[in-house]
Amino acid sequence: MRDEPGFGIEMAVLAILGFGVLAYGSTSYWASAILQAAIAVLFVAWWFAAARSRPPAEFEQRQEASGWELGGVRFRASGLGIPAALFVTVIVLQMIPLPPGARYLVAPNLEARELSAETVLAQPGAPGESQSSRWRPLSIDPTATLDALLQFLAYVALFVVVYNLVDSRSRLLRMTRALVAFSFFVAFVGLLQDLSGVERVYGIKALRYGGSPYGPYVNHNHFAGLMEMMIPLTVALLLRRILRPSSGGTGTRITSQGLLLPDGDQPRGERAGQAILLGLALTVMSAAMLFSFSRGGLIALALSAGVVTVMLVIRGRLGRWQVAVVGLLLAVSVAAFLWIGPDTVVDHFRRAESVQHEPSLFTRLLVWRASVGMFEDFPVAGTGLGTYASAFLAYYPMGTEQTWREAHNDYVQLLAEVGAVGALVAAVGFFLLLVRLLGPILGRQEVKERLIYYGLCTGILSLLLHSLVDFNLQVPGNAALFVVLLAMALAQRSMLQRSRRQET
Repeated sequence: MRDEPGFGIEMAVLAILGFGVLAYGSTSYWASAILQAAIAVLFVAWWFAAARSRPPAEFEQRQEASGWELGGVRFRASGLGIPAALFVTVIVLQMIPLPPGARYLVAPNLEARELSAETVLAQPGAPGESQSSRWRPLSIDPTATLDALLQFLAYVALFVVVYNLVDSRSRLLRMTRALVAFSFFVAFVGLLQDLSGVERVYGIKALRYGGSPYGPYVNHNHFAGLMEMMIPLTVALLLRRILRPSSGGTGTRITSQGLLLPDGDQPRGERAGQAILLGLALTVMSAAMLFSFSRGGLIALALSAGVVTVMLVIRGRLGRWQVAVVGLLLAVSVAAFLWIGPDTVVDHFRRAESVQHEPSLFTRLLVWRASVGMFEDFPVAGTGLGTYASAFLAYYPMGTEQTWREAHNDYVQLLAEVGAVGALVAAVGFFLLLVRLLGPILGRQEVKERLIYYGLCTGILSLLLHSLVDFNLQVPGNAALFVVLLAMALAQRSMLQRSRRQET
């Protein structure tokens, strides 16, 4: 019997992700606000549903992985709660007014840089009062920092819901299939827009400030960010459908054709039909990503897929047939590249760069160097989360013609905004995350639905690599999807721990 409250929450999660992507990636303030409000409502609804359907006694009886209880709701322990809480504490401290002496000790150049960036105009003092004599926060723009903090808390709430929601293999597969189907639709829309030559988003929205639209996004790199997260999952589903062995169990089920099969098996025709649909989805998504001309996205996806595949081969996680199918997919990709023609593809990339006025790697290096200068001026606590666009006004390199609201490197920008203290907390959380994700790949124990897990890890790693040269994690639609994939992967790991406890 289907868990109706849980199924409703599951559908709400998918609806929120769909809105986040289709509303131009939720980069507009109105879309981001709606996304945050929807996540808040989702969290409250999940809380009440969890309090009613999962009492504390049941949590202990099911021998869940270690967790904690609050308000009658049991939460699984992800291992990332303490770093997240410390990071929130750092951001809150950035917004607390401090006396001039304390501010000077933490950031000696703060006053001069605020005046240079003209952000002090947003915080006027009393008539005749010296700016240096007032109590003021470390953040040069507390309003922007508060907005960024609320957005981060929304991601935390979304992670908590999905991490505790995905507690069964059936739910994991259902959500994975729904995400792949949605991504296929987005890729189809992107290709259709590309082939028709329309330069407006959905053929409607004109870009007043320029851009390189593709699908629902105003930037082709952000469309590639979505595809690079979902293509590995599509490959995983395809491999699972082609190579899935018989369960060998004693359970049975009746198919729609009235055939009695061992539990987990399917008629060949049904499996073949699903494999064809998944192959079509993979083809469309791969073509859309290729013609989005995102070099960073393609390189990140290739590197992440190569790293995960090598680790799996070394650890003996992939069987001969699985390696053969992966090799076949790679061979088909290379054949498609050669059929299109390397010169044609390279010419497409060059033309895209000249038309879209995308910053070159050299320009980005100049901006990253200037951003490091921001960190040197605010080494302890940074300029404030979400303040990069304002703070960077005083650091523009000579000859820079473009407007830089992001550093095009999420890690450099984070360092400038939160300083050494916040970056240290984030680095610890990042290290713990990698340890937990790679554990089932490099360790002895395997998660259930391991192909899905490998696909999740590949997509997550790909976006983390892409963040070295872009800012996908600052696009709310992509960031929300990243959080959901991360929660799904760690939930699988939690289910592995639960099965271990039950075995002992």
